[in-house]
Amino acid sequence: MSFRFRALPLLALIGTLAACGKTEKAPDADSLAKANAPAPVAPAPVSVKDIDLGRSINPDKSINDHADAFKSRDTMYISVRTDGVGDAVLAVRWSTAAGKLIDSSSQPITGAGEARTEFHIMKKSAWPAGDYQVDVLLNGVSAGSKPFTVKRP
Repeated sequence: MSFRFRALPLLALIGTLAACGKTEKAPDADSLAKANAPAPVAPAPVSVKDIDLGRSINPDKSINDHADAFKSRDTMYISVRTDGVGDAVLAVRWSTAAGKLIDSSSQPITGAGEARTEFHIMKKSAWPAGDYQVDVLLNGVSAGSKPFTVKRP
């Protein structure tokens, strides 16, 4: 038998033994936890959660005396609860039921979780009796509205 034919089985045996000699390291608990951990979730942007209307406000800017009907000399308060992360502009537009704009204002907010923002409107003279509405906008997009009524004295 020639040398060439005897060397082939020997080379095959060496290759098999070399492949068997490789050992894979088992992953540790930290590696498994990282591999199975859910992808990080980006914080939610600021959004409007609640809109409350009333006659008075608490120190935390929540409504103390909820109302949707007012007397002609009342100051009307709106409290907007937001939640989320980031900068935004919160605005309100007070108008008649027919859509005539009475007043508008805005406030920049920096969301870092739940917060309340307060707006109010008042007149030196009496409000005319009738139906009104206040619209809330977040970054120029409607976030809700509240209808209200001013009663005759």
